[in-house]
Amino acid sequence: MVISQMELNKVKELLIKQGFKVEENRSLRGSSGIEHSFPLLALRGSNKIAIEFSEGLNLERDIVSLYVRCMDVGIRERMLILVKKSRIDDDTLKLASKLEIKLVDLSDWSSS
Repeated sequence: MVISQMELNKVKELLIKQGFKVEENRSLRGSSGIEHSFPLLALRGSNKIAIEFSEGLNLERDIVSLYVRCMDVGIRERMLILVKKSRIDDDTLKLASKLEIKLVDLSDWSSS
């Protein structure tokens, strides 16, 4: 996923304002032995959130990919930020909810 440095910095700023330490382009080895990378990891105490970005072209795939990578490395909190505004169907919302992935629209979030 390609995201501009300006957009990435805006997300980092918002997380830092919420008290998180933010690590960029972090790789972690999972229990499978595979190395997984995440554009952002937000850390606050023992709380760790894996953050990925999606253009929404294949949102279901992006949701499942983030879930599998997080399960392998043991991260329980997951956020998928939608870079392009798009309509999300009910089945996709149910999938994200079932896999406990918070979907955030970048344009809504960054205006706050």
